Amino acid sequence: VALLEDKEGGRALMQATLGDPEDMTLERIPFLMEKAKLAAGEFAAERVKADSKKELEESERLAALKLESTMKQHENEKQKLLEQQKINSQKLFAEQQIAINLNIKAENYKNELENQVQKEKNRKESILTRGFNAGLREYRAYRWLIVAIFVLISALVSTNIFDLHIVYTSILTTLIAFAGFWFVPDLMEPFITKQANNRLKKIVAEIDSNINHTEINVNYKNKSFTFIQK
Repeated sequence: VALLEDKEGGRALMQATLGDPEDMTLERIPFLMEKAKLAAGEFAAERVKADSKKELEESERLAALKLESTMKQHENEKQKLLEQQKINSQKLFAEQQIAINLNIKAENYKNELENQVQKEKNRKESILTRGFNAGLREYRAYRWLIVAIFVLISALVSTNIFDLHIVYTSILTTLIAFAGFWFVPDLMEPFITKQANNRLKKIVAEIDSNINHTEINVNYKNKSFTFIQK
């Protein structure tokens, strides 16, 4: 009865009796039950196999979905990383460009400042040179004035203005001329130099009063000067 209540057992029993109820005799019941059991077992095995296959397929499907999700996640993370690297590269490039521009501006400013300093130096040197040339002319004028004065004195002595003997007159004339040309200008060198420096200072002050005339070392006797480096 239990076998008949089972759907698959009933199907197996129907196949064994070929659907003929009269074939179910007491003698054949053990055979029919054994055959029904075998059929039910095979069906159960097939069903377990089918269920296992479905479970395996479901597991594979879920694993595939998980793998796909993981791969997408990794791909998204990879894209984010690439985008961040791109942003970092662009930021680094921008910072490098800013640094380069700042260096260029600093170099230009430095060059411009150096040019301005050099121009100012050249201007001051030009003014001081003009002052020196004026002082040198003053220096020469004083020296020649002294020579001219002594030449005049020598000429007066040579006319025997002091009523001396001609020999004494000649000697005195020579000494006065010699002293006037060689010794007196050197003895009066400090005074002449002072006058020349006053002339230099005046010329420089007329052009630019902010320039100190002592920024050059002068040597009027050698007709030269040097700038004092600061």
